[in-house]
Amino acid sequence: MGRILLIITIIYSLSFGVQSQEDEITTTETVSVVNVEVPVRVFLKGEAVDYLKKSDFKLYEGGEEQEINGFYLKRKKIRIQNQSPKLEKRGITLKPRYFVLVFRITKFNEQLQKGLDYIFDNILNEYDQLMVFINNKSVFFKSLSNMKSAREILMKAMKEESQKARFRLLKYLKKVEDELSLSRIQSLLGRGDYHLPDEIVRFLQKYLLIWDDYSRNYLTPNIDSYYYFSRHLEKIKKEKWVINFYQIEMFPKLSITGQLMEQVRDLVGAMQSSFRPEDNVKAKTISALLRDIDSALHTTKNFPGDEISKLFYKVDATFHTILIFVNHGLLHQDLQYKRISTEIESSLREITKRTGGSLEATGNLEKALDNIEDKEDIYYILTYAPRNSQEVGKVKVEVKNKNYRIIYDDQMRADYIMSYLKRKKLEIPDIHIKSMTFENNALSFIIENYLQKEQNKKNTGHIQVKIQIQDPHNQICYDKVKTITTQQNSFSISIKFPWMKKGRYDIILQVTDMLSGKSASDFLQPTI
Repeated sequence: MGRILLIITIIYSLSFGVQSQEDEITTTETVSVVNVEVPVRVFLKGEAVDYLKKSDFKLYEGGEEQEINGFYLKRKKIRIQNQSPKLEKRGITLKPRYFVLVFRITKFNEQLQKGLDYIFDNILNEYDQLMVFINNKSVFFKSLSNMKSAREILMKAMKEESQKARFRLLKYLKKVEDELSLSRIQSLLGRGDYHLPDEIVRFLQKYLLIWDDYSRNYLTPNIDSYYYFSRHLEKIKKEKWVINFYQIEMFPKLSITGQLMEQVRDLVGAMQSSFRPEDNVKAKTISALLRDIDSALHTTKNFPGDEISKLFYKVDATFHTILIFVNHGLLHQDLQYKRISTEIESSLREITKRTGGSLEATGNLEKALDNIEDKEDIYYILTYAPRNSQEVGKVKVEVKNKNYRIIYDDQMRADYIMSYLKRKKLEIPDIHIKSMTFENNALSFIIENYLQKEQNKKNTGHIQVKIQIQDPHNQICYDKVKTITTQQNSFSISIKFPWMKKGRYDIILQVTDMLSGKSASDFLQPTI
């Protein structure tokens, strides 16, 4: 029975579907709104303001001023909960907290190990619950009564997932090197070949395409995932803390001071001075591509930080973020690894700042976590009874001092998280696994309802299929991933496993729509 619960937990956690204890499940009923709580954070020059009174605030809904009938200041920080033995001696029972650790890592090292040890030794206690995301893997601990076991499980998962990510990333970056082969351009530069401008244009266009692909696959956040995650946290009726560990990766950037770029700039200058119109056109094309590349590598796209941040102070979760920088050696005299400002980094900074958390940019995770423990999240709770409970209007909060910066959810009464998810469900289909069976040592299933986009004048879908099998001794004996491209609306798969001997096996199937990012999972426990 324990194994069944473990499998179910893994599958549900993949889609933020983990539910905690029964008293944490939120039910929806049609009731009249009696009182509404609005959390409000107030900052002055980046520091929380904690000395305001109710009279300093005004609250409106739908343009109409509302009476603030409740007002109090709320403080919370992690460290105060860590004195469990001392508190228990005084007869004080600790309330359980809900921690989420998010690791986006490509390199497991000594500092990450020290960081994980610090969390178990100093932050967590046996009353807490813990959800952990390690790249694409997730693990949920309903209880932390066995800290040693939980630590070992996470250490193993972090090593395995970071190794997989490192392999994929290095393979990708090697492809970047191969695609950006400089030998042909350098030889043309040496000879002054008349094909040189066209070759440089092709080279720069290819570079820009590779960057766009890299950014899309590694650096661009999926906004839908924030909504799913916030919906999951909304169900948890405990003090909630999210700690992000984000390793900042590098991208091979053209060296401005490299010999190649110097020669390209000299060539562009000569072409601009040329009397031949075609030389002038090619010079403008090369210059425009260089500007596009510089802009792409230095400009973070517009990420809806305000919108995403609101999700998490709506569900009363505090975010902390640790940015970890990963160093690389030089690839080539004309290519250098450079840190790129990304949308993910930008979004984490914004969410952390707006939810009262701490942002740490360091490789010393013990020091960073120590600072996070001491960071106090301070905010006010304003409550009011809407004068018109049947109409939901926008909330507006004002403070007397206009120098204060205030942050709150202006749609506190609206269930916009569910509205968004319903809308996305109508726009993008949910991939589905149908008729999963295991007979005569063969696993069979049908995949349907995935997104298809036009490619080469045909509607094409891209689906990643992952199959993991555990043998009767709980050892993983099969773990493979395959990407399938299809022009069909659905397709079936049947895989033979003739090597499987007598016993009970656990088979976990996860399919991911590569175009929409949506996933579906199923499992079987066949006995042979």
